[in-house]
Amino acid sequence: MTQQSSEAKRPIKFRAWHDGRYYYSDNITEFPELWMFWRFVCRHLIINVEQFTGLTDCKDKGKEAYFGDIAKDEHGQVFVIEWDYPLLARLAEIWFEVVGNVHTDSHLLEGADEQTDSTG
Repeated sequence: MTQQSSEAKRPIKFRAWHDGRYYYSDNITEFPELWMFWRFVCRHLIINVEQFTGLTDCKDKGKEAYFGDIAKDEHGQVFVIEWDYPLLARLAEIWFEVVGNVHTDSHLLEGADEQTDSTG
């Protein structure tokens, strides 16, 4: 008899930025199977593929957080969600809201460095 882990496993999902919009790997209308998503990515030479972090923000119904999203913490500090273990561990424990992404909302990052420098 095998013992199953009591830990919940996060779904493995991706999104690709192409021609001004996101394509999601779990959109069964566009990509009934995961390999179709990757074929689309390769065919269009898409280099902006972002993975789901397994976390959702604390606002409303919990928006999924992907690498490349722009988020804001409870103190109003704005930052990019990146593949960084200490950052991901911190996000799992604090209040944060996904407020945009690096492709369409980079203006939200203006002044973020000065904000960090003045507080840290």
